[in-house]
Amino acid sequence: MTPAELLDDHQRRPRNLGKLPAASAIGDVGSIVAGDALRLYLSIDGDRITQARFQVFNCQPQVAATSLVTELITGRDLASARTLGVRDVCAQLGGLDSTLLPPQLWGLEALRSALDAWETRDPAFDREADALLCRCYGVAEETVRQAIAIAALTTVEAVGAA
Repeated sequence: MTPAELLDDHQRRPRNLGKLPAASAIGDVGSIVAGDALRLYLSIDGDRITQARFQVFNCQPQVAATSLVTELITGRDLASARTLGVRDVCAQLGGLDSTLLPPQLWGLEALRSALDAWETRDPAFDREADALLCRCYGVAEETVRQAIAIAALTTVEAVGAA
């Protein structure tokens, strides 16, 4: 299966879609009020993610990438999961060009949010450590910086178009 076919397969048949009853940690990105949101549920045993599931609300482009993220993080220790980035998702897709993915991978943002919640043991924890450029969508400054670096954007116009 080619990288593009694998991505399409995750879009058509997402893995780990749905709620996770009694989740250890929950990470949210986006806003139901604004219309687009993603929720990631983690089951954690010790320092290892034993299960991950997600729900998507009106943001279909995030489905395939988040499906892949759930496969990547299941079985990983928390420190390793926290370091996952867009390049890891692309590598899981056999080296897929990152421009074929959404410019912001909400699955990774939700993962960081859930891990922050786990570390504080407060599922409603609202991560403020990273400066948010857009509060309604939960877009952190670091996310924008990573997207700019990965897509090799060099002008304000290119960033705006991405």
